[in-house]
Amino acid sequence: MPRLNDLPLIIAILGLFLLKTYLMQDPLTGSESYLAPPPQYIERFTFGFNLSMSDSLWIRWIQNGSDCQVYGQADRHGTPAVASTANKDMLVDNPRHRLCDSSWSFYMLDAVTKLDPKFRAPYTSGLMILSVMVEDYEGASILYNRALAAYPNDWTLNYQAAYHFLYDVQDIPRAATLLNRAADLGGPSWLKSLASRLYSRVGQLELGIASLESYLKTLTDEKDREKVEARLAQLRSQSVLEK
Repeated sequence: MPRLNDLPLIIAILGLFLLKTYLMQDPLTGSESYLAPPPQYIERFTFGFNLSMSDSLWIRWIQNGSDCQVYGQADRHGTPAVASTANKDMLVDNPRHRLCDSSWSFYMLDAVTKLDPKFRAPYTSGLMILSVMVEDYEGASILYNRALAAYPNDWTLNYQAAYHFLYDVQDIPRAATLLNRAADLGGPSWLKSLASRLYSRVGQLELGIASLESYLKTLTDEKDREKVEARLAQLRSQSVLEK
């Protein structure tokens, strides 16, 4: 059993590791950021203080959760991957997607939820940011699957996951299944009707608009709101054209 007086030493050791800095440029803004991913197998270094460490990493994630900083598979704990930011052609249709897979934001949330799989806030709040703001679609898929395993009967998570699997993964059957499950678990009755319409472009736009409108109500940061409002405006314009 870990002793309480061991906790400061544990925090100090992990803190020194996490303070190690890495320099890279954001592919969009060119601004420099210094973010270190948590160590792999972090649960082996907490000496039983998993929940305390999970809380600490969550608080740290909140400060930079929407940042796009990525790492290559080989240098996960080394230099941020240059290859992930080099191909500017990938910026044409979607300025951030694929540049932000394997992001610092994902690795932090991955560690937080490994240390405390029942920590609900990173699932309900963190994954919307990872999916919508960071656009780390691969990471969001991994963590939404973990969230649904931890909270299979949470209609809100099923609803949020439906948006992700429709828009980010383009898996219409999975999204429809999740919407139906959300309705069965106590979500609004119109989710059933929406699930049946997902196979049409209009139904897909309706889910996107409803999900982003709900998400917008939770945002206070002006830059985050502007990004979501811009995406909402685009979906609404498309919806008018489709009708």
